[in-house]
Amino acid sequence: MSEPLRARAVPDQGAAVVISACPGGPLLVRGPARVLDAAGRPVDPGRATFALCRCGATRTAPFCDGTHKLRRSAPGRDGDDPGGADQDAGA
Repeated sequence: MSEPLRARAVPDQGAAVVISACPGGPLLVRGPARVLDAAGRPVDPGRATFALCRCGATRTAPFCDGTHKLRRSAPGRDGDDPGGADQDAGA
């Protein structure tokens, strides 16, 4: 099994890129951003506006596939933090 793809968004010069954190969900990237993998190779997000996963459970890393919705609906999860840091340690 290969290592998950790690990527970073690199904006084109001269254009605004806006990254918004969706509550309990991904980072939504709007604008002319390029996504590069850990080796610096371009990764095509497939659209002009795309979502980057924050929960770590996606099967399409680094992009969001909606898995956070399943994790949020699990018993004991309130969904505010996709990584689970919002839960009490004793709960």
